[in-house]
Amino acid sequence: MKDWILISGFLQRADHFASFLEEEKEAANLEPEIPPVEIGVLKTRLKEKILKHKPESNDKSIWQLQLIEDFKDKNIILLAPTGYGKTEFAFLWGSNEKFIYTLPLRAAVDQIYERAAEMFGGEKTGLLHSDADIYLLGDGGEDQTMIRAYDLARQLAFTVLISTGDQFFPYALRPPLYEKIYATFSYARLIIDEIQAYDPRAVAIIMKFIEDIVRMGGKFLLMTATLPEFVYKDLVNTIGESNFETINLYEENKNNFLKINKHKVKVILIENDADEKEVNFSLPEETLREVLEQGLQGKRVLVIANTVKQARSLFDSLKKQADNDKNYSPLKNKITLLHSQFTNQDREQKVDFLQKAFNNPKPAAESEGKILVSTQVVEASLDIDADVLFTEIAPMDSLVQRIGRVLRRYGPMSLPEAVPNPERANVFIWVFQHGLESGGGYVYDQILILHTLKLMKDISLSNEIQEDEIKDWLAQKKPRKKKTDLILDVVTELFGEASTGEGSRKTRSKRGKNTIPSSNRQFEFTCSEYDKYLLVKKLYSSLPGESNYLAKYWQTKDILDAGYMSDRKEEAHRIFREIYTLPVIPEQRKTEFWQSIKNFIETNPPTKKNYTLFKKQILASFILQIPWRFEKDKPEPVVSWLAFQDIREEDKNRLMRWCQGLYFTNCHYDPDKGLLRNSSKSEDNFY
Repeated sequence: MKDWILISGFLQRADHFASFLEEEKEAANLEPEIPPVEIGVLKTRLKEKILKHKPESNDKSIWQLQLIEDFKDKNIILLAPTGYGKTEFAFLWGSNEKFIYTLPLRAAVDQIYERAAEMFGGEKTGLLHSDADIYLLGDGGEDQTMIRAYDLARQLAFTVLISTGDQFFPYALRPPLYEKIYATFSYARLIIDEIQAYDPRAVAIIMKFIEDIVRMGGKFLLMTATLPEFVYKDLVNTIGESNFETINLYEENKNNFLKINKHKVKVILIENDADEKEVNFSLPEETLREVLEQGLQGKRVLVIANTVKQARSLFDSLKKQADNDKNYSPLKNKITLLHSQFTNQDREQKVDFLQKAFNNPKPAAESEGKILVSTQVVEASLDIDADVLFTEIAPMDSLVQRIGRVLRRYGPMSLPEAVPNPERANVFIWVFQHGLESGGGYVYDQILILHTLKLMKDISLSNEIQEDEIKDWLAQKKPRKKKTDLILDVVTELFGEASTGEGSRKTRSKRGKNTIPSSNRQFEFTCSEYDKYLLVKKLYSSLPGESNYLAKYWQTKDILDAGYMSDRKEEAHRIFREIYTLPVIPEQRKTEFWQSIKNFIETNPPTKKNYTLFKKQILASFILQIPWRFEKDKPEPVVSWLAFQDIREEDKNRLMRWCQGLYFTNCHYDPDKGLLRNSSKSEDNFY
């Protein structure tokens, strides 16, 4: 089977590269494999980079140089905090060879690409994700060199490839042409970063991919701040403990990490109301004022919601308070919203603005308050530095990523005595009495959240965390017909009895208003760098075997182990992401969209009418990706509309190909808020 994959895969690569050269006549002198960078060269560049920031450093104090000697040719699991220099170690580990560096989020991929190009050189570094061609063009306009660089990345020719995981991991489901990818990884090295950002089904697929490439003769480096224990055990069972090494920098530097206590966490219960049909997740005015007060004190304030709907609601409420209350007027134009439902162009402009407004590290002289309201998109994609965080409850690994954006200027390599220990809380976690968080169980597994709450409560009481006790904790509770009753039981146990109504449900007198005031049902604790690691480790090791989270992982893994093969590449990608999205253009922008198309046709000669430029100049300004969980009243396809437009047949055929799968929607679009719904129905079930 291995021989078959190698022969078939290399023939596919040769065939595809030959076809590429035939299409690109002037590129006929290109090689299918660009030679790698020597490790000695990379070591010198790394030392120069580190010495610029830490002149007192030497070879013995640079941990990457110390460890690489013993681990260069081994499969590795590397556990280390964010900001500890894992990326530089990965570059050293991959040097002398072809390697592919994967991350879950596109924005993070773009950042690592820039760092890789600086270390290895732009001529040896490729970028691969769905909009990589647009990113490479940047402000360079019609730069054919950049377009060719994207084509070379698609041909896997670069010695260094920085990519989103969905470009490779779905091939573990063995769709057509999977041999091309497996043959490449038989000699290339795989780097997997931020695995905690994938859902359990995707993690199972990644583990299968690792198992397969090890069998093919390839090597892997799995590096993360948080690795679930069951993933480690599965890897031991599939490839054998002797076939990889574990580097745990948390344990090696435990004493220092225990002394870095820059985060003081307060967990607050929001006594919201609910009825049989809907839960109200709006925040009390006094809670909103607490957010604004932090901004008035000149602080950078980060607010993270679990859904786009909740983020937009928080943004509207904060803006309204700032507009109507003169005390908060200095913050009128200092509140920004970021989530996934902006056009590519608007989102990039917002990210560029935020990278400057919340740049890391925060300048010591800065005194201007500002507020960023966002969703999970900031967890692993933006290198920003905030003073205070307000966030909805989420599983512990996600919370660790969010908390890591607070006082980011003091990294895990800082001397403990140089890191300030806050007297007051700088991380506020909101827990809604009814429903826990606005995702309602669709975004995060609620059992994971309940276990997270229990772990935080125990550490606030200075109790030693006993995994076996927590494992049986929920099972010991009286069986309930509804999960809502279980949630109320846990809330009462961890936060105490309600001040009014003993935790009973309240009805709303007016939609969107919270009739119950915020209470003093809360607890707090100081969280060291080591505590973060320990809490995440205990979360997954304390999960009962029948939990839905673990079930998703093992069900997927069992299917793959049984030899599942996907019929189509698109199906494999869909299973990996487990997200249905629909690319849409708001109906209100149809006239503007048509005018932009006509300008594109009239101003570009035939030789420059390519899909990459069309994406950059047109689609990036109009397309939005929205959730699509079921088909109902499917919107108008763009190609159906294009078929009736009066343009040349040649241009029409080209546009029909480029707009396949796009739709118009009757929703509105606001550059400040993103896509706006016209109905009050749940946004998670839009189509």
